Amino acid sequence: MSSAPRPPDWRRPRQLRREGFDGTLTLVGDEPYLPYDRPPLSKQLLTGGWDADHLSLRTPADIDALDLDLRLDTAATGLDLEDRAVALADCSTLPYDGLIIATGVRPRRLPGEGAHVLRTLDDALDLRDGLSPA
Repeated sequence: MSSAPRPPDWRRPRQLRREGFDGTLTLVGDEPYLPYDRPPLSKQLLTGGWDADHLSLRTPADIDALDLDLRLDTAATGLDLEDRAVALADCSTLPYDGLIIATGVRPRRLPGEGAHVLRTLDDALDLRDGLSPA
């Protein structure tokens, strides 16, 4: 199982499948989207040069070929090392034999109003909509 599907996470499932692993591979992520390329959020997407579909790191066929158990829009909230299980925000647990934790980072929020955070696809879409002429 891998938590928080960020770009590096795609390499490991591909490698495991290439090496012949045919067991369950689960990717857990707190966003509702398949992993996407983040640098274009502040460039191509924000300026309107790209739409969200251009951000995908893999084609649907590539993702299907990995035969993943995708748990999108579900945050990992805890880890039980003794029982070898990951707790999820939906109150379920996922047992694991092997685990990769790729948490990424969270932005520091500034106090006050008017500061925007640009970390996720939703952040970029909200900011773009706010910058668009009414």
